[in-house]
Amino acid sequence: MGTRTWVLINSGRVLNEILAKRTKFTHDRPWLPIAGGLVSRDLRPFLKKAADWKAGRRLVHHLLMGPRSKDHGSIIEDASLGLLLAYLDEPEAWYLHNYRYAVAVIYKIVTSSPLDKSGPELNDLQEVTRTFLEVISSTFIDFFPQLTLLPRFLQFWRPRWESVGTFHYNVYKH
Repeated sequence: MGTRTWVLINSGRVLNEILAKRTKFTHDRPWLPIAGGLVSRDLRPFLKKAADWKAGRRLVHHLLMGPRSKDHGSIIEDASLGLLLAYLDEPEAWYLHNYRYAVAVIYKIVTSSPLDKSGPELNDLQEVTRTFLEVISSTFIDFFPQLTLLPRFLQFWRPRWESVGTFHYNVYKH
């Protein structure tokens, strides 16, 4: 599809060998110029090519599996208690409480500080998540990344997605 090369294989043995022994050569993340470039400002490590995201992967692996991973149980326990209390206090805001729970756990693991965001700040974080997930592979530019080689004045999509990226950056900057 688009700029990707497709190869059809009619042998299970060959397929297993390729998947088991040659994935380094056959599998890589596609370049997503909108989601990975303009919206993320090339800062989200999971959207980079395999060679470029090794440092980010190492950091995330250390955060999730390193010596501090023993504290994750207590972090989740504390966030769960807060979630249950929020359910009792405001049952009509169920979706917001669930979102706060997920963000609070990730935020505490990554920053080692509790999530102390106001309602509007949480709404901004939720908007970042929503728009980011919507943009992944939803634009024709992500399927035809060669279009980013056009001169900037012909890239009519650029201002819209750059403004979304600026919004994302400003939310996380604070």
